[in-house]
Amino acid sequence: MHKVASISVTDNIDAAAQTVAEQNTNVVKQSTGFNSGVYSLTMNDQLNYALDALKGGQMEVNNCLQRAMNSITSIINNKCKNVFGFEKLEIPFPKD
Repeated sequence: MHKVASISVTDNIDAAAQTVAEQNTNVVKQSTGFNSGVYSLTMNDQLNYALDALKGGQMEVNNCLQRAMNSITSIINNKCKNVFGFEKLEIPFPKD
């Protein structure tokens, strides 16, 4: 999360844990330009601690990521609703 945070975060993490995290995570940010409106964020985490920590394992992680994407889309739609030419984004993972 440190690799994508827009604010400085201070954690009490020892050097060994920090090194393992740095070696096993990767973030790629891409944008095709300001006016095109296309932006992507790819995060890879090989630590797998979340899978062991959550009762539902990978399914729970996937559900959390989908809820996060829905929330992000909702915030964008709300913040940009009065922007000239803005077309509302579809919710990527609608509830059934």
